[in-house]
Amino acid sequence: MIIYEILFALIRFFMTALTDDGQKLADFIESRKILSNNTLSKKNLPSEIINEEDLGQSDPILKTSQKVALTPIDFTLIEYSKVLPTLYIDKKDSEYDGISLIAEALKSDMARVIGEKVDEEGKAFHSNNGLQVITDKSNLSGKAIIAGTFGENGNDVINQLIEERKIDIQDLQNRWESYLMQVVRNPLSGLEEALVIVGSDKRGTIYGLLKISEIMNVSPWVWWADVLPEIQTRVILPGDECNFISKEPSIKYRGIFLNDEAPSLSTWTKKRYGGRNEYFYKQVFELLLRLKANYLWPSMWDDVFSEDGKEDKQANAKLADAYGILMGTSHHEPLYRAGKEWGRYYKKDLEYTSGQAWNLYNMPGEKGYDERVNNEIEEFWESGVERNKEYDNICTVGMRGEDDCRKTSKGKTVKKGGGNDNEINDCNDNDDDADG
Repeated sequence: MIIYEILFALIRFFMTALTDDGQKLADFIESRKILSNNTLSKKNLPSEIINEEDLGQSDPILKTSQKVALTPIDFTLIEYSKVLPTLYIDKKDSEYDGISLIAEALKSDMARVIGEKVDEEGKAFHSNNGLQVITDKSNLSGKAIIAGTFGENGNDVINQLIEERKIDIQDLQNRWESYLMQVVRNPLSGLEEALVIVGSDKRGTIYGLLKISEIMNVSPWVWWADVLPEIQTRVILPGDECNFISKEPSIKYRGIFLNDEAPSLSTWTKKRYGGRNEYFYKQVFELLLRLKANYLWPSMWDDVFSEDGKEDKQANAKLADAYGILMGTSHHEPLYRAGKEWGRYYKKDLEYTSGQAWNLYNMPGEKGYDERVNNEIEEFWESGVERNKEYDNICTVGMRGEDDCRKTSKGKTVKKGGGNDNEINDCNDNDDDADG
């Protein structure tokens, strides 16, 4: 139970800011004046953040496209404890990897709702009464859910519906993480009715699929906290809840940091999964998406996220990319690197402690400059970028060096490429873990 309590408390704390499209976090930012009038400029703010007419006159407001209501048509999902529609997803859709994972999550949610069992990891068993996921459009008949993205690399059936003007995506285009959900009567020959979910991108499609779970009253915590849904023999999705274009998130990147994970989380995951590998992170990623988050700093006390996969060394990073979770690294782990990688692969080539080495990093000609130190640190950074360049990441620069050191020699600041690092206090010259 301790792991449930710790994770629930940790994630609940951060995710309170993510409900109601981030209103609580927006209010917090407003109250703290993090973005104040005297710091606003087109140079230091993303273009979508600020109304140019109000620049320098009022606090910034994130520009987001709002929800668009469509003609309400009810959609019968479950009748006599049987799921009526099949779910069609297209293998040729460029976002199939993540969409297919969430299709299985939706299948499990429907199994729970009709009273059927799932395995200990939440995966549904095969059932004739459950949701059938298909990838061959020739098998579409009767009633279906059709989900995917649109365009040259999107879902073929969705593109056909757009071309035949069965659905209109004009208000969906160029949105971030949004989706169209619409009931369409007689969308294709032989198909009587379809609930069509079109994502503006991968996460938009995923959020659209998980909206069905939300309407069925399946909790995001269904697996982590055993919050089981009420068993229902009949589920009708109300027309006003399944015919709309979703609004864009008010906050672009929304997530958590699995900090201070030892001993509770580390002990539990070691026993259950053999470590913080892809089997553990699958549950984390799914929870984040159910909570409408998209971003994670992974556990790091004794972990290397991009090398701790069980079946494949980079399985964690690959799975995050498939789910559409953007990855960052913590406060002293720059350029997709885990702090532990420095100790395992680079520090051993030097006679210094980590703190001593990072304090010696400096420009040639400066006092204390050691070319070997610079080479090791720069290779450490460059290799991290090279390894993770194919994935969606947010690059953490790092507020300090390894073991809380300054990344510069004492009393100096590094000037490189026209930049100028702010001088930070000396580090403790030891190799103790320091992540707080």
